[in-house]
Amino acid sequence: MNFDNVQPFGSTVTSVQLGSLQTGECYRISISTDLGVTFGAPFQACDGDSNFTKTLDINLPTDGLVLKFEKATGGTGDNDYVVNSVTTSFVAGICHNIGGPRELGANCDASGCTVNLAGGGTLDVLEGEFLGIIVPFNTLSEGALNAHIKHGDGPILSIFDPALHLASTGQIHLASNVECLGVRTVPQPPDHGN
Repeated sequence: MNFDNVQPFGSTVTSVQLGSLQTGECYRISISTDLGVTFGAPFQACDGDSNFTKTLDINLPTDGLVLKFEKATGGTGDNDYVVNSVTTSFVAGICHNIGGPRELGANCDASGCTVNLAGGGTLDVLEGEFLGIIVPFNTLSEGALNAHIKHGDGPILSIFDPALHLASTGQIHLASNVECLGVRTVPQPPDHGN
């Protein structure tokens, strides 16, 4: 199933519900975020519920997303499950990277990092993710979204409400407010350090 260009642009596939998973039947799914050029390792399970369904959490942007469903190799049934439904979500905006030179502070998406929060605590930012602010835009304007994506901004993975407040010591983004966790969909050139 190819989800690229699902509208509104910037949507996220939050979950997929499988059906007709009788006792002993299994499913197999693999995920690509590059339009099906490469797929991650397949996930296989035999865990349908009492209604013969299984809801899989996906939580990935639709940009370049392809889900491949196959017959599973295990189980005691004929593994003839179906895709009942797909749930998507959309926030009318994009996560704008608050950035910083050479992967300092909230701009640590090349390798991941941990940022300190005001008042104690930390937040782990995984490889490919970044912290930012929500920038709203006209949902009918593909041009506005593409300009942000090319700049290195990305779809919103999580919204912080109220905004998180980063610590005022020990990192480049001193006392920054953070409204979202985003993910880059377009690789950026190496940081030139300005």
